[in-house]
Amino acid sequence: MYAGGRYGIINEMYVAPGYRSAGVGARLIEAVEALGRARGWRRLDVTAPESARWSRTRRFYERLGFTLAGNKLKLLLR
Repeated sequence: MYAGGRYGIINEMYVAPGYRSAGVGARLIEAVEALGRARGWRRLDVTAPESARWSRTRRFYERLGFTLAGNKLKLLLR
């Protein structure tokens, strides 16, 4: 996670296969959101390439409220 400015960027997040679909990724995102709010970030970005290979990953982030913003997805923090 990069946090050198007014928003956070997750360049890569990996959950081991045995822990996928168990809520681990969502809990990690929740923790980063809380950190971001505490630091006054207005946005959290995550990279997710636009290709069929990454469609499951993109759907995961979209379920958490991220929206497509070019070649990444963003989540506005409130």
